[in-house]
Order: sequence, then C-alpha cells, then structure tokens
Amino acid sequence: MESNLLHKKIQNKVKRWSKGFAEKERPYMYEESYTIIEKFLKSPKEKNDFISLGIACNTLSTWYCADFLERYLNNKGDFSYSLKQSMLWGTIDPLLYAAGKQGDIKPVWFVDVCLSACNLLILQEVNKARKLLEYTSPENIDFNVEKPESVCQFVNKMFSIFYKDEEISFKFPKPLNDIYSNLLNDLTDETKKDINASVNQACEFHLSRTKMYQEFDTEVKMLLPSEIVAPLLLRKRMGMDVEDIEHPLIKDLFPVIEGLIEVDTDPVFLKVVEYI
Repeated sequence: MESNLLHKKIQNKVKRWSKGFAEKERPYMYEESYTIIEKFLKSPKEKNDFISLGIACNTLSTWYCADFLERYLNNKGDFSYSLKQSMLWGTIDPLLYAAGKQGDIKPVWFVDVCLSACNLLILQEVNKARKLLEYTSPENIDFNVEKPESVCQFVNKMFSIFYKDEEISFKFPKPLNDIYSNLLNDLTDETKKDINASVNQACEFHLSRTKMYQEFDTEVKMLLPSEIVAPLLLRKRMGMDVEDIEHPLIKDLFPVIEGLIEVDTDPVFLKVVEYI
C-alpha cells in the first residue's frame, strides 16, 4: 500500500515525541495536573476554575498519550490503561465547552470535539457523545478553518445512522465527500462482507490530513483515527462483519481499542465528570 511509507514516518515522529517524554514530564504534566484537578474538586466552581480544569485535563491526556505511544510503539506492553485514560481525559475540555462551563470561549477545531465524541462512543458513553455532537452545529463551526464536508459532518451522520432514536439532523453547507459517503454506505450495509476498500480509502484520507493546520495534526490524532475506529466498532457491536482489517493504520490497533471497555477507568475522572 502506497501509504505505508507515510505511516512509517508518522510512527517515527511519534516515537521521537513519546520516547522518555512521559517520564521526563511526569513531575509537571502528571502530578501537577492531578493537583489542579483535586483542587477543583474541593473548591467553588467559577468559570475560571472550569477553564483551568480543561487545561489540566488536556495536559493529563497528553501525558497519558505519550505513555501509551511509548509503550505501544516500542512493544513494551501494558499500554491499554494509558490509552483509555488519554481518550477519556481528552473529552473533558470539549464537554466543558458543550456545557457552556467556559463562557463564550469556543474550540478552534470542532473536529477535536467530534473525535472526542468518537472516543466516547468507543467506550460506550453514548449520552456524553451526543452532547458533544449537538454542540457541533454548523452555526458554531468556522468553515474557514475546517472543511464543511469533512469530519464533523461525517461523525454527525454516522451517529444518526447507528443511533436512529438519537438522530441529529444538522444541515451542512456542502454534501459529504465521496470518501466518507462510501464508508458510511459500506458500514451500514448488512450484506457487505468485505468493507476493506472503503476503510482503506478513509485511512488514506486520514493520513493525507496529518500535516500541521489540518484535521489530524497532533500525535495522538495521527495514530488514533477515532473517526474510523468508532463506526467500525459500532458495526461489529450490531453483529455485522468486520473481518481481516488490512490497513496498517488500524490493523494492529483495532483489537486493542475493542478491548478498552474492559479496562479500568481512572476514579478521579469519574469524580470530575459529575460536575459537567
């Protein structure tokens, strides 16, 4: 596959980024983040407290991401816990935005909100995912920053198809692009045994959008294509075929993510979400 070289480059990039990062930054990014979060849990909850909380949770998510990547890419094992916590802590800031806890401040990239919704769907947190997707109204998104026919529209449509009783009927200014349309059609076709062609195409699109100032511009977004993995898992949970995934971007990662629902959740995270 032509993208193998690009995938290898991304792997090398995140290996360099993650190597020793989690250990070197532990005193600040790990301990300090938990200190800020614990203070939040004990203090009055003003707007600035929620802003500080969002920053601390993003920082903690980054630390867990580095720990996961270092373990996963260097075959160290025992990486599932860090992956799950990175995914979960990364949803707090978007959930705060969606709940209006940070005032009029909006995220620069609404694609981050949609990817967080996908992570919540992976972990079977459907109600929280829906809250995030309701927030990604076309009226809120700056389409000068992100493409209207791209990730946000795809994730909203995907959610509405898999959760018909929870449909979100936003109208985006442009039709969904062919890559995501093909993927949606295949994912929801109960008669389709082999969906690799459209999955591979979506993975190629993901890889093509990993440069700075494009949708998947950070290390965890590069190697964790939640917008592809989430609907694959939803399809499988509905009893439809998801077999012999072949694209290197998700081939080894998919079974890891599939098993995350059995991994423990950080108890501090569970306390924090009670305030959102």
